[in-house]
Amino acid sequence: MRITKAIALLSVCMFIGGCTVRPFEDIKKTPFSITTVSSNYFNVMLQFNAIGDELSKTLKRSVRILCDWDVRSIKVHLRNRKDYYQLLYLSPVEFCQLNKDIPLTPIAMKKNLLGKTSEVGLIVVPKNSPIKKISDLKGKGFVFGPYGDAYRFYNVLMLFKASKFPVAELKDASYSEDDVSAVRRVLLGWADAAVVTETWWQTTSDKTLDLSKLLKDELRIIGKTKPVPEYVWAVTETVDAKVRDKVAKVLTKTISHKNNVLAGFKAKGFVPVEEKTLASYCKELQRVKNLPPKPGILQLR
Repeated sequence: MRITKAIALLSVCMFIGGCTVRPFEDIKKTPFSITTVSSNYFNVMLQFNAIGDELSKTLKRSVRILCDWDVRSIKVHLRNRKDYYQLLYLSPVEFCQLNKDIPLTPIAMKKNLLGKTSEVGLIVVPKNSPIKKISDLKGKGFVFGPYGDAYRFYNVLMLFKASKFPVAELKDASYSEDDVSAVRRVLLGWADAAVVTETWWQTTSDKTLDLSKLLKDELRIIGKTKPVPEYVWAVTETVDAKVRDKVAKVLTKTISHKNNVLAGFKAKGFVPVEEKTLASYCKELQRVKNLPPKPGILQLR
């Protein structure tokens, strides 16, 4: 009878969300909080859930997954309460912007699908375009990646600066969320050139609308940016050394062969961070000026 009552009580608790399968002592511990910059919380949950489970097992505490619209939002949370987040997953640009005001310790770096810890941007034009070099972009329309993106925005601005090509020389700048839509704009004649990542170029199976060729077969590369560090895992100053080492071990060793965890990150794994590379990139980023205008609320193309 007692066993039957216990089972019934447990069922009720699980139904209303009042109980958990985790040990009781874990409930009393403050959750270990992860954040990233994204406007799509559902996608973030899908991406981070498996890593959250791995961290929860190792740290023996619950893991809370959150996301922020931008770096400014993260700063507000951490200024109000230093322990609001413990672990952050950031692009190199976001890391540099945040680390200027909030102390962070980088602990791991993404290894992308090419097996590299850096990403390169490729400037592409249609094969029959008269554009042959960066200076030929004067008076032309250009498709960047998302505004503020490390690999398809700031990386391109660094290339323009190195080529002594002022952004103001472009006829117009538009923005695209992914490589495929950027390339299609160019092939449809809506822009003259675009940037894509080297990873997309090397791994793409995206085809033209009539499915006769790969999209990249219709393009020609006219420029290549410097390599930029890949996504960074960093912990805040409230994380002690012992916990920091455990988290780093989960990221660089425990999940290194777990494709179900890595798939959402489009990664081959995570490796110990290259701090010198990051520091050098942050210095270069500070020298980028004359940003093109932000996209309007309504983009017509």
